[in-house]
Amino acid sequence: MPGHPQPEMALPAIDGCGTLQHTVNGGDMHISKTTLKLLGHVRIGQINSRPWETTMVRGLISALVANQGTMVSTYRLLNWLWDEPPASAEANIRSYATKLRRSLVDSTSNLRLVTYRGNGYALEFDEADLDVNEFKKLRMAGQQLKARGDLTAAAHTMRAALSLWQGRAGDDLPKTVSMSMHADGLNLDWLSTTEELAEIEFQIGDLDVMVARLMNLLATDPARDRGWALLVRGQNLIGGHSCAVQLVQKARVVLAQTTGSTQHPHTDYAARQLSSRRPV
Repeated sequence: MPGHPQPEMALPAIDGCGTLQHTVNGGDMHISKTTLKLLGHVRIGQINSRPWETTMVRGLISALVANQGTMVSTYRLLNWLWDEPPASAEANIRSYATKLRRSLVDSTSNLRLVTYRGNGYALEFDEADLDVNEFKKLRMAGQQLKARGDLTAAAHTMRAALSLWQGRAGDDLPKTVSMSMHADGLNLDWLSTTEELAEIEFQIGDLDVMVARLMNLLATDPARDRGWALLVRGQNLIGGHSCAVQLVQKARVVLAQTTGSTQHPHTDYAARQLSSRRPV
C-alpha cells in the first residue's frame, strides 16, 4: 500500500453493518524533490550502486541523519547499530562508512560524509533534502489551514504529507533499542497525522476515505484509542446507531487486549454520546 505503513492484523468484521472494508484509501500525491528519504525505507536519490540496501549501512545513514549533520561518535554509533557490539564493530563501522562515501561521490546528491579521525562521523545535508523535514512542513501547513477553517485545503495538504511515506519506518533497519526508539518516533508522527486528517475528513463529509484510512491505521496499530473513536463516529453515519454501538464493543475488546487497560477516554466518550443519542 504505497504511502502508508503496511497493516499487521485484520480488524474484526461488523456483521450486517454496511461496508467497513479495509481498502486502499485515496490521497493527494506530493511529488517530492528530496534526495534523502527515511519515511518508510532508507533511500538516497537515484543511484545505480546502493550499498545502503544492506541493513547496517542503512542503519549508519539513519543514525547520522537523526543527529542533523552533527558529529556522532563511534561509541554512540556502536549503540545505534548493535545492542551487543561484536569485537569487530569499530572496523565494521569504518567499512560501512567507506561504502557510503564511495557511493555518495557517484551520486547526484549534495550529501557529504565527514570523518572525524578517531572520533566519529557526520552526514552533511541541506534541510530541504530530507523527506522527514518536508513531511513536518506539510503537516504544519495543514494544521494551520485547519485552524483558519479552510478544511478542504487542510485535507489536501495533510494527504500530500502522508503520501511521502513508503512503508513503516524501521522495518529495514537494525533491530536495536536506539534505532527502534527513533523509528517509533517517526511512526508516531504518521499515526497522529493520520488521525488528524481523518478528523478533517469527517468534518468535510469524506466518510468513505476516512473509514478506509482509519482501517489502515488500526490494522497497523490497534491500540489507537483516538482512531477507534473516530471510526465509531464514521460508522454511526455510514451504518447507523446500532452498528456504531457494535463497533464500540469490538473496539473495547481490541483495546483491552492491546493496551491491558479498560480505560479508553476517546472511545468511552464516543460510547457515552451514542448512549445519549447525541452526535458523536
